[in-house]
Amino acid sequence: MQRIDSIDGFFHEGNPATGQKGTKVKGDWLNAIQEELAKVVEASGQILDEAENNQMEVALRSGRLQDVIYARVYDTLAEADAAAVAAGRRLIISTPWDIPVGATLNAYVEMIHGGVLNVAGALNVPNGLKGCPGCLNLTGTGNVQLPQGVIYPYFFVGTDAKKVQDAFNTALNFTPYTIDYANNREFNVIVFDRMYDITGSTILIKKADASTNAVLQSIDRRHLYLIGKGGGIRKMDGGFVFSVPDTILITGDITSSGMKYQSSTGSGVTVWNNDKLIRVRSLGDTYRDIDHVGAARGPRGPGYPGLCQSVTFKACNVTGGTGWAWEFVDAADVSIDYNLVEMRTSVGGDSGAIRNYEVVNDPPTSLNSALRIRGNVIEGISGTALRLGASTGLTVTGNYLEANFCNFDFSSVCYTNSLGVVVIGNFLNPLSVNAPDQTIAHIKWGHLGGDGATSIGNVGIGQPLHSIGPQGVATGVLFSTGDYGTIHADTVGSALLVKAKDIATLKTQMAAVDAETTGNWTPVIKGATTPGANGYALQAGVWRKRGKRVFFTCIVALNAKDAAMAGAISIGGLTHEALAGYYFPCTIGKLRYTALGAGKFAKAANVFGFEIKLTELATNNTDSDEVPANLTANTYYSISGTYYTA
Repeated sequence: MQRIDSIDGFFHEGNPATGQKGTKVKGDWLNAIQEELAKVVEASGQILDEAENNQMEVALRSGRLQDVIYARVYDTLAEADAAAVAAGRRLIISTPWDIPVGATLNAYVEMIHGGVLNVAGALNVPNGLKGCPGCLNLTGTGNVQLPQGVIYPYFFVGTDAKKVQDAFNTALNFTPYTIDYANNREFNVIVFDRMYDITGSTILIKKADASTNAVLQSIDRRHLYLIGKGGGIRKMDGGFVFSVPDTILITGDITSSGMKYQSSTGSGVTVWNNDKLIRVRSLGDTYRDIDHVGAARGPRGPGYPGLCQSVTFKACNVTGGTGWAWEFVDAADVSIDYNLVEMRTSVGGDSGAIRNYEVVNDPPTSLNSALRIRGNVIEGISGTALRLGASTGLTVTGNYLEANFCNFDFSSVCYTNSLGVVVIGNFLNPLSVNAPDQTIAHIKWGHLGGDGATSIGNVGIGQPLHSIGPQGVATGVLFSTGDYGTIHADTVGSALLVKAKDIATLKTQMAAVDAETTGNWTPVIKGATTPGANGYALQAGVWRKRGKRVFFTCIVALNAKDAAMAGAISIGGLTHEALAGYYFPCTIGKLRYTALGAGKFAKAANVFGFEIKLTELATNNTDSDEVPANLTANTYYSISGTYYTA
């Protein structure tokens, strides 16, 4: 605080009659008064608001001014922190401080205008920090560890790219590899209140620990939420918006919601590197002039094929851009649902909304598994809306397509090793008047493998609904029922037959599938080498079989353990043998009175043959069988599951 710079420190009016000048009000004095008043308001927890004229009154009446410690009145920040902790008060920081390496601020910290923490090493703030613009200046290897909370990129000093990268590093910098459930440290949130331009950079995502262990990075489930509050990320050059450091194979667990991603058509930008980022959810985001929303083109490392796993894009707006909005190789568990995709341009005819592995060889060496494309609106595509390659568990349902150059190109989808290809309830409007070929069918089928494909209740307007060929020699059958539309004239010959199976055959097959039997079974805990003669407090099991699928549950509890029992432990007694060569995972509902082996973190159960194999899981992939030493005289298992028989 300062008094006005006059002879006596008071203001004086000027007197023109006597030539006396009035007191000169300087900018330094006005700024000092402004900051003195503003800091009182901010220290009370309020945000300065030009529409409010009673914030000082609120501050004085709030009582919060008595529960703060100002760092600036202490010689060191450590002294101020200790005083705040001892008094149980908030620590207010309003001036710059250099942070020693490895420092910890144990008080709850509030940064207000003018306060900056210059962090060149590590800073731990375990009880939280309320930030303000430019309050964290991370240099070199500087990092801040915060508890669960909301982080804004504007907390940080530097370019937009550095601010966003620092926000990501800080958000994931807590409790390496272990979710701290006791303190709710499961996730952090980054809020984007404006557009941040990261042109020339890629945001690299890695969990706090520097380990390059792929298993640890992939099972580390600390989650990051990106929330668009009127903002997002702009990148005007090629490359990825989000990726992973080269030293790490995979990581993930990211949910983006309400974000805006912006580029320029033809720049070649890809938002999500899904070769390395798995378990990604994009919900209600906007992608404007983005060439590629998500891509997994593989491989992601020597001997490690590319794999897009557990990815969902839902209720997003994708407008503009060129190339393929989504493109996957070896995709597994991917959902593209209820999005609007429109006005995308073509590059050499190779452009559209969604493309997965496009078969070049026969049979294909790669498959896409559990790919779901549902309820999307795809229109104005100067290319192909969907071009889908060899797949298992491909579901295309409830989509609305209009004014595209080509709608569904499945010309390489149904090879012999493709299973479960279903196209249901899609509404296919006429192609664009600018489409070079106005005679092509809405759904182009190619080489139908032995398992064929199913088309139900699709509507095709303006063009034929189906065509089959000419790629390869089609030997399978397209089962089409309830479809509305004509068949393309090029589809001829019995090998390319489009038909519905006769009702009698369907009834017979459905009766066989629906036939259901039930029964009881007695679960027995035994060793593979020496089964043992254990004593039991409880043995109960039930099963239900429908067609080739068996559902079961069991409870088994010991009251005496045979010391002679030896070898891998399993639970025998199943009445139906599982399909040979397959392990079917089960759910362990309850497990009591068992130990974990060294380096193990969980138990697992799988049906194999007539038994439930019990396994211990390890973080380094050295899983091992359950052994008698881990069991006690009171071991208790509750397990349920389902499997297929031959």
